[in-house]
Amino acid sequence: MAACVLAAAVMPSWLVGQELRGRVVVADGLDQPVEGAVVTVIDPGTGLAIASRFTSELGTFAMSVDTAGTYLVRVDRIGYERLFSERVSLVTAAPTIIEFELPILPIRLADLDISVVKQCVDNPRDAAEVELVFDEARKALESQLLAQAMQLFRYHSVVFDRSLPARGDDLIDVKTFSADGVSQAPFRSLAAERLSEDGYIQEEGLTVYYYAPDATVLLSDTFQRDHCFSLDREERDGQVLVGLTFEPRDGRELPDISGALWLDEATNALDHLEFRYRNIPYRPVDDKRIGGIVEYGQLPDGAFIVRDWYIRMPDLVYYERREAYSIDGFSEYGAELRNVSEPEGGDLDWREGGSIEGTIVNSVTGSPLRDATLILDLPRGDDRIRHTGPRGEFFFDGLDPGEYELELRHPLLEVLDIDRPKVKLELAEGMRHRVGFDLPQPEAILADFCGRDNEGTALIVGRVRDRETLFPLGRARLWAEWTIERTSPEPGDNYGRVVVSSDDTRADRQGRYALCDIPIGIDVALQVSAQGGRNGARSVRTARLLNVADFLLDPPPE
Repeated sequence: MAACVLAAAVMPSWLVGQELRGRVVVADGLDQPVEGAVVTVIDPGTGLAIASRFTSELGTFAMSVDTAGTYLVRVDRIGYERLFSERVSLVTAAPTIIEFELPILPIRLADLDISVVKQCVDNPRDAAEVELVFDEARKALESQLLAQAMQLFRYHSVVFDRSLPARGDDLIDVKTFSADGVSQAPFRSLAAERLSEDGYIQEEGLTVYYYAPDATVLLSDTFQRDHCFSLDREERDGQVLVGLTFEPRDGRELPDISGALWLDEATNALDHLEFRYRNIPYRPVDDKRIGGIVEYGQLPDGAFIVRDWYIRMPDLVYYERREAYSIDGFSEYGAELRNVSEPEGGDLDWREGGSIEGTIVNSVTGSPLRDATLILDLPRGDDRIRHTGPRGEFFFDGLDPGEYELELRHPLLEVLDIDRPKVKLELAEGMRHRVGFDLPQPEAILADFCGRDNEGTALIVGRVRDRETLFPLGRARLWAEWTIERTSPEPGDNYGRVVVSSDDTRADRQGRYALCDIPIGIDVALQVSAQGGRNGARSVRTARLLNVADFLLDPPPE
């Protein structure tokens, strides 16, 4: 039995706020409830969804529609075939009650022969295999939008903005901040029609925006109109994934995207979206690293959420003589989900597999070490990266049993020329491992830079960089000045306030510098002079043994 209307009573058709209640169970005769299914009321005339709800752990749901009438009711569950009711009249004085028995008709992605899709089809419905994968991805994306619209959960994320060089994997700079809220709109995405008309790369004044497709865009008719679709299969870190790949249709010249929605072959769950930008208008720039990734997770009640994401954008330099652009580096903007809870309730357990977590404390200040980067060396595949936010915490999850190496990177360690701390560990099945790092203490750092005889003095360290490019300004000259009170004359001095200067120092090739023998507990004026007439100054309070002061210098005036 597909669906059965259990109660109905006649009432005037003009009455609004018609209520629909029901239950979804497995069609096995055991009355087994189906949790996390999405029940949707559809207008049969337009095909548009009117209202949607998740089923509870008891398989129940309840919703209302604004206008009395006759509707269809659809049930979607990841891994199972879609189920429709017969037409249901919502014109009753009492709630209309409907029960669904969901047939056990699992959709097995492992049985798909993706080789039959030999070319990119203009519509997912044009190939049965593509349509099947598209429908499974659609279920997950629609559940994400439903959870977002109903504000079912509260999220805590760490947002990061990091700079990378054009070559290599060394981080130039990282900035993080916290983001909390009940509505999860992970990244800024324009409406599908606007992206179709103006492209995924747009200029507004002197700023260039790179847009990523959110769930609404991916599900839109406009996105399907602009792209063609095919299938792929890959194995990553022991996980077999089936991909719904997409690319711009022939003849589309605006900046666009190509990529894939990847689903777990074993569970049909949406795993991640990856995309790259196509038709980049800054010729001859066409780098496969320009793009992004959106990783999805599934909550116990079946709702999908965006857990982590980033967009990688190029920092470009234009050479007039060649009339061409070149990549000077990359900027990555994204977020890592740290916690999910009910708006008025406790935390939800949404992570899977083994995990590695910790909180890092700045040994210099005793406060949380924010803006640190943690790189986890996976037994198979690429490294995984996480950041510490304002609270100094980090978290890796979904890890298989095995041996791992975790590396800590932070600008302070780079400035102090300290080897990046590493921790080796072994995870058992489902194990939660908490780790820490032994960071050097200020006394040891002071002795290393300035020698042992430094009682009553402080160390100032930092970097000198170009404000626009963040490139180091090597060979910059730095010194400190402060005022003291003279109570007895010295040769060439008078009584009273006298300005004293430290010895000069030079920044190294990485723009790092260190100033020793600065009195502790005073205000000093830190001065810098770099090539090209770049100068700067800032006030520093030597409140502790080790003090950090970075310089970002503007280009010299023309």
